[in-house]
Amino acid sequence: VGLDAATFFGPHPAIGERLDCTVWIRRHGARQVRADLELSSEGRVWAQIKGWEDRRMESELWMWTAMQYPQLNLLAEPYPHLEGCCLTRQAFASSAARDFFARRYLDGTEIARYRALSQRRKSEWLAGRIAAKDAARRWLWGQGHGPIFPIEIAVHEDPGGRPTLRCSYADDLRVSIAHKGVTAVARVAQGHDVGIDLERIESRTSSFEESAFTAAERRLLPDVDRDEWQTRFWAAKEATAKRLGTGLGGDPRRFPISAVEGERVRVGECPVATRREGDMIIAWTEKE
Repeated sequence: VGLDAATFFGPHPAIGERLDCTVWIRRHGARQVRADLELSSEGRVWAQIKGWEDRRMESELWMWTAMQYPQLNLLAEPYPHLEGCCLTRQAFASSAARDFFARRYLDGTEIARYRALSQRRKSEWLAGRIAAKDAARRWLWGQGHGPIFPIEIAVHEDPGGRPTLRCSYADDLRVSIAHKGVTAVARVAQGHDVGIDLERIESRTSSFEESAFTAAERRLLPDVDRDEWQTRFWAAKEATAKRLGTGLGGDPRRFPISAVEGERVRVGECPVATRREGDMIIAWTEKE
């Protein structure tokens, strides 16, 4: 947040040149740290910084490697049951920690959008972007690419609100994002549209069931674990609508469940996998 003085003893190093940095912590408290720094190259001092002061930020073990080397590590966790998929489940300990990662994950357009959101929406929206960018980076690493910073992946939206993904490492990457609170999931694929959804299992009213599902669909719902299966059906509809890029459009019965095959369902002719994760259901479209 500030410094007392900076003294330079030579020309600026070349871009990308590695310097040695020695830090003397002069004072620290619960919220701030004060230090002196010395930067050198091949044993020769290039710069001295006196009275460098910064705000301390709450951090946790799960975010540490991504703070140190964001180009090599994920903040989201790979979802083991689906290729090209990452999941975020951890809430940031503070708004400072959240804003720290926003600056490391979001480009200029994205950060402007982020700053315009309410505090609650910031956490939800950022969780989805982190999941999407980490899913893309992990997929790219699987194709043999080297270090990739999160900010090198751009996630924007088309005029219809559908997320789009751009990067310089691969063409035609598609993405789908879903979140419930700070839990978010995203999936990427190359060359074909995908849809994914995340819903919390909870009791729903009979009026919800009647408005969301046709009579034929309701007959497919089992009496046992009905809340869970209502959620599976709903998430499957959402995932299918996202793959098509239309959204449910206020009429979920336009996407009828036509069959149940174990934990998989069919929405019309589209196969959708569903899986329970704690109190959540994740649903994703599969190739027909």
